[in-house]
Amino acid sequence: MFASSFVENNFQNLLNSAGVETYSVDYDINDTFPEVVDQCKNIKADYIMGYSFGCFPAIACLNGNTKGLILLDADSIVDHNQTKYIEDIDTANRFFEEDIKNKNNVIGKTLDFSLLKPVKHKTLFLFSEYGYTNNNLDNPKNVFMNISNKTTSVIPRSSHYIMIEPARFNATNSIMEFMDA
Repeated sequence: MFASSFVENNFQNLLNSAGVETYSVDYDINDTFPEVVDQCKNIKADYIMGYSFGCFPAIACLNGNTKGLILLDADSIVDHNQTKYIEDIDTANRFFEEDIKNKNNVIGKTLDFSLLKPVKHKTLFLFSEYGYTNNNLDNPKNVFMNISNKTTSVIPRSSHYIMIEPARFNATNSIMEFMDA
């Protein structure tokens, strides 16, 4: 999850207001996938959430104390120039071009699928409308096929930039329902 501080009532603040403590793991563009996973494992959380490519480290960080896993726009094919449903496309593009294009390309080259064991945790696949129609989950080699206890929810009128769009309120509600909070 990224720190969307440029939006009032951002995604993290909405969860915090509902009583959910959130942590974000940031990583340097030179970090490897195992280094990102090590950072995540230092956070003890009841629920773990991953966003986009961050779904892979989220899965790798599951442990016996984890109550559930939330995967937002998991492994979506992203068009960084999309304008549908965006509140502030210029700000979003500046952020995503740096964060997703650079960081995820470096991490993706070092992805260690041996860290990703089959998932038996209660899992919510939460998709933006755009992310749901542009994902890779049908690929038979995909690690997401190893998730057994899963629910899929699609947030209408949203794109991969969901955390800064008006639809972030609906996404927050879906997460709170999933957590029974």
